[in-house]
Amino acid sequence: MVNKILLANILQINSLTNGEGTGFMYFSKTGKASIYKTELAADTMLDLGIYIADKIQGDYPLLGHVRAASKGMEVTKANSHPFDGPRFVLAHNGRLYPKNEVVKYNNTVEDTGLASDSQKFLLELESDAEKFPKLPFLELVSTTMGRHKGKFALMIYDKKTKKFYVCRGNTADLHFTNLLEYPKGNGDPKIIGFVVNTRKASLMDSLCYATTAVQVITGRRISYEVAVELPKNTVFEVQGQELLEIGKMEETPVVFTYPSQAKTGNTGATIWETSKKYTVNTRLAIWDYSDKIFKFMVNHRLSISDIDYLIKIACGYSIADAALEDLDKFINVYIPKITAPKKVRERLHKITDDSFQIMPYMYTKIPGLQYPWSVSSMDSIQNLFKYIVESKKVIK
Repeated sequence: MVNKILLANILQINSLTNGEGTGFMYFSKTGKASIYKTELAADTMLDLGIYIADKIQGDYPLLGHVRAASKGMEVTKANSHPFDGPRFVLAHNGRLYPKNEVVKYNNTVEDTGLASDSQKFLLELESDAEKFPKLPFLELVSTTMGRHKGKFALMIYDKKTKKFYVCRGNTADLHFTNLLEYPKGNGDPKIIGFVVNTRKASLMDSLCYATTAVQVITGRRISYEVAVELPKNTVFEVQGQELLEIGKMEETPVVFTYPSQAKTGNTGATIWETSKKYTVNTRLAIWDYSDKIFKFMVNHRLSISDIDYLIKIACGYSIADAALEDLDKFINVYIPKITAPKKVRERLHKITDDSFQIMPYMYTKIPGLQYPWSVSSMDSIQNLFKYIVESKKVIK
């Protein structure tokens, strides 16, 4: 009962942000691993609870996944996770590339026939397992990962050894918490299992709803601990009700190659590119990205709407949908190209107060002013400053 309710809650809450496929691995009464998956989002499925109730038997461990499709990959049942192979079942969060592949950063991917990178990885893992049948899992998965680069958090079930494994690289989040049961009288709780999930907030929300539902239905005093982040670049093995570290597996960052060009879009916005290869710093915390973007916004008197629009121009996605790679590209490739000289920024700050913003209507008031204003000619920028000064006089 606990497993069923918890799985239903986690799938639905995670699907609020990842809504392009749902799946889970379950065991029959005989202990055989089976897969259920669909291209639908869990929170849109009328009978998700019925499917879970019908298929899941006993207290076997479960493996669930909600999908956020990578660029260029179709939203289909076949592309949903988990993927089932002769020996392994795999669910993956992230994006993997062959290590020798030249990865071009393409903002407008039209091809939606790309094969799943997760399924490709599983096929290679199966092939390596056939070649090296006696290789311990850590060495086996490290061998396969050694031919890949990119972001990964993997949950893998080995049908041969009947063991679960959890692999976290450097970039993808993974969080862990223990499930607890308190005695009806006084006494300390006992650990009855654990849960691993990507987002901490989603995990804690799911546990809050699920444990309350279990208490209502069963009368059992089920609770949970505060979730903690699992160590990066680490492989774990499930042993009973514990998750034990068995070794390290380093994530290889992706090097994106950008085409060399500079052009002006039909919105009047200048789009910059560079031909040099650029390595995404996946070890930078998300807060560092936000601090750098916020500093650029304040220094140029731009609104959050401006930043959202500029990131969309640069990367093809708004802030809400942008990945770390997109933000990294915006900060290190685009911002240097659209930053106004220091003297220009100092002049802007002298004639404005901290609450001032360059408003959209100003671009129509000043002939020749391009968006963003910082890429305009010095004559247009001087006209912008003149307009700001004259506007302040009128207000006074």
